[in-house]
Amino acid sequence: MMIHNEWLLLVVEAKRIGVTLDEFREFVCNRTPDSPYFKRLIRQKEALEYLIENDREDGKEKDLKIHEQALEDVLREIRKFR
Repeated sequence: MMIHNEWLLLVVEAKRIGVTLDEFREFVCNRTPDSPYFKRLIRQKEALEYLIENDREDGKEKDLKIHEQALEDVLREIRKFR
């Protein structure tokens, strides 16, 4: 197995500042599109879009604002993966 220089430098820097290898691995794995975290964000996005659509149909303005804000937060997190 070959380790690229950039990854090796990141691991060395993480160790230097006191991050354990498990913490580093968890951080890196949660930042890939295949991670459970990313998949959970996609499910949250879809659920919020559904709730927003229902809020508009039912005229629930208060809920609509809350769900729109939550959707913005989820989309901001999703953009970090691109």
